[in-house]
Amino acid sequence: GVLFGLVHGNFTQFFYAFGLGSLFAYIYLKSGNFFVVFASHAIFNVLSGILPAIMMEKGSDLAFALYMLAYLAVVITGVILLIIGAQGFKPKKGEISLSKKKMAEAVLVNPGMITAVLLMLALMILSLFTFTV
Repeated sequence: GVLFGLVHGNFTQFFYAFGLGSLFAYIYLKSGNFFVVFASHAIFNVLSGILPAIMMEKGSDLAFALYMLAYLAVVITGVILLIIGAQGFKPKKGEISLSKKKMAEAVLVNPGMITAVLLMLALMILSLFTFTV
């Protein structure tokens, strides 16, 4: 979730991207299928960015209101399905068992990850001082 937030590159998007990234991580752990996460992200981008922009420019207020109601219904349905699916969730064991400390070291403490996180933090901090008109 933190990395997903950092990858978005600015402070404004970090917090909702962190929450969404955490949800996507859970979906991946639950499904074991990256395509499900990829499709979820694509659907979210279309529903939250592209369609509203088109409707605001070319659609009526009624069409936009109906879109928002449909969007709310999708969100509520998703939350209900997530709650139902979360019952009894237990991650699968891998072939090689690592302690939590070794796993954290392998994932977080390597030159590539450290460099990426530092660059993403720098971009986020820079975005605080960059203004667009």
